[in-house]
Amino acid sequence: IGRGSLHLYDGNEWVIYKGPDYPIPDGWPYLSQDAQGNVYVVEVGAGITRIDYREHQYRTLSGLHFQTEGLDGNFWYLDVEGHVVHEKKDTGEWEMFSTSETRIGAPVAVIALDNGHILVAGSANEKASFSIFDGREWTQYTYPEFAAGFSHQGILKLQNGDVLLSCGQPQEEYPDILGGMLRVSYQNGEYTIDHHDSVQTSFRPWTIAEDPVDQTIWSGASSLDRIEFGIPAQIGQFAGDIWVDKVAIANNQDVWVVLWGYGVFRQRD
Repeated sequence: IGRGSLHLYDGNEWVIYKGPDYPIPDGWPYLSQDAQGNVYVVEVGAGITRIDYREHQYRTLSGLHFQTEGLDGNFWYLDVEGHVVHEKKDTGEWEMFSTSETRIGAPVAVIALDNGHILVAGSANEKASFSIFDGREWTQYTYPEFAAGFSHQGILKLQNGDVLLSCGQPQEEYPDILGGMLRVSYQNGEYTIDHHDSVQTSFRPWTIAEDPVDQTIWSGASSLDRIEFGIPAQIGQFAGDIWVDKVAIANNQDVWVVLWGYGVFRQRD
């Protein structure tokens, strides 16, 4: 490795990787390797980059946003027009479901359910709505009284297979909607949808995460809330004008939050 370039000999020929196409520093770099065989590019006094040499191919799919992998291993995407795109890995075939088929005009997420069905969530004519594909047809569910649409970071499939869908609008701009969360469950061949109101949750749970140990739900927006459904939410207010843009829970139950404009913080018990 040299300043700004990495030279790799694969047994037949040399391949040269250069910045800025690759993250090779211009300073004084050197290579290091850990016990697991991972190779690192280390720049003295600066950053460390790990080289992932396990993947031998990549692809770019223009205009598609990957969403989920189904139980059958097939991939699901949203395209820039809001259509749902299905890639069949075994045959290499592609299938597109237009917004007129899903009836979700502004989708924000696609979720693979544990029963093999596919859920696409978003809004239809400024009404919170989602549709479920059972492999043959789409069935739409609309809740105009709940919200005008869902928060794209407030949609989460739980460990038990249920799906939470969070209100994406602020209460001061939409005083007549209910807010909170919808819970989509599947039992005995039927879907049930329950509403968790803004007493059990915040009105607009912008981002949500599930504790991998005790299944507690955390949500973030203008506050960081610990949710146990059936009782009032435990609100953790911040001083000043703070916005929780992302929350995540580690396997050791540490709570990680991204505070807009401030950085990443960790909360430990």
